[in-house]
Amino acid sequence: MEGRRASDVAYQHLRDRILDHRLRPGERIDGQSLSDEMGISRMPVKQALDRLAAEGLLDVQPNRGTFVATPSLRQVEEAFEVRIGLELLAAARTVRNLSTERLAAFSASLDELDALVADADPVRHMEVNERFHTQLVDYADNATLSELYRALRTHIQIAQIHYSAPGWESRREQERAEHRAIFAALTDRDADALQRELEAHLRRAEHSLIADIRQAGDRVPGGDAAAAPVAVARGEVVDLGGSPVACWRQGTGPDLLLLHGYGCSSADWAGVAQALAARWHVVRFDFPAHGASGGRPPRDLAALASLVGDACRELCTAPPVVVGHSMGGMAALEHALDAPDTIAGLVLADAFPHLPSVTEVFGESEQPSDPFGYGSVFDHTTPAHIAAFVRAEMEAGVRRAGERLFASLVAYDARERLSSLAVPTQLLLGDRRWVHERDVTRVLARLGLAAAPQLTTVLLPSHHFLMLEQPVATAEAIERFAASR
Repeated sequence: MEGRRASDVAYQHLRDRILDHRLRPGERIDGQSLSDEMGISRMPVKQALDRLAAEGLLDVQPNRGTFVATPSLRQVEEAFEVRIGLELLAAARTVRNLSTERLAAFSASLDELDALVADADPVRHMEVNERFHTQLVDYADNATLSELYRALRTHIQIAQIHYSAPGWESRREQERAEHRAIFAALTDRDADALQRELEAHLRRAEHSLIADIRQAGDRVPGGDAAAAPVAVARGEVVDLGGSPVACWRQGTGPDLLLLHGYGCSSADWAGVAQALAARWHVVRFDFPAHGASGGRPPRDLAALASLVGDACRELCTAPPVVVGHSMGGMAALEHALDAPDTIAGLVLADAFPHLPSVTEVFGESEQPSDPFGYGSVFDHTTPAHIAAFVRAEMEAGVRRAGERLFASLVAYDARERLSSLAVPTQLLLGDRRWVHERDVTRVLARLGLAAAPQLTTVLLPSHHFLMLEQPVATAEAIERFAASR
């Protein structure tokens, strides 16, 4: 085997093994073993390794060795931004260059994707999906554009394979509809519609992949996106109340159940879950029609509370400490009132953003800024990547969750419900939404809760999504409360 050809063969052999899941991120590559395995000298192997390192597939660490690269959250986000720009640029040219034969090739790729709906192999699905998007770029007839696109895709390809979340199959119908909308715009030779549908599809795909990475615990939300990888949560799809839901378990110890808000997902809790997993068995799941879970959205708060009860019984080995954010807190409160013996404690993390009549506590001039409202969710102090993540998550999630469920949450009055609690409870609030701590005291007093012995309040320097803005402080507050149960 000639030197140049041998290096090409070694390059393709290694690249295929990385992209088809046989070599995982962080796995060490032994050049000598590879040379012996392929029956070639060390030089072409070294050339192949250098080439893969230049593409970002391998990470060469001096005095340690060569490892399969682990793309960071920041790398994936940056790659997607450039990818979207390249595909949108290509789309306008592709429409102008579109022939009957090329349109048929697009159709063939989509037909093959349709045939894979029942196939649970994410690698095969990714390969055909990749072909469809590569056609969009290649048919622009710009060699430089195609070359840039292929080089850029590697980080995204690795991440798509290795961070495929449980329940990823439930998103394929949505992806299928998006691809068909793209194809319809191609068929009509409508460049504006094509770019509009393509960008919406890519933005949704970007959000899904980033959520999957967060779910896997790859990075702590709200922390340094370039931080070292952390332990991966164990994911599965479970039946909860007759609906298939994506669920993650992490750590060992007493049970601790984390619940997310309306239109969001348990990815919001990934960083906090990682911190708590050192001492607790942390369970989190996506409510039906949220995040990676399929099924129909719960019809109202009572249905949500029933799911929380199912989770306490079926996903935990003993009554757990239940931590609910926003909608999840409302559902947890309702379940705690109906079945207090099934939970060990309750943490309500900014759980009542629409609490009725709170504004009655204050006069017009001394009312806190937008109490319990979404208008003050973010401000200039919120890290941009957190605001962007939540915005993308909710833009996609709210449409799936539906208006009926939202209406039941807005109408929820927690005042009498809180005063009836017999379970030790902590209110965890973002204090940027209040003028002073005295505001919280006055609200609780007016609601008849100030003297409730089972209720404590903790303020954190954040807005509504406190577990993203302040993951360490949130985890510490939950830890202190849970440890006292």
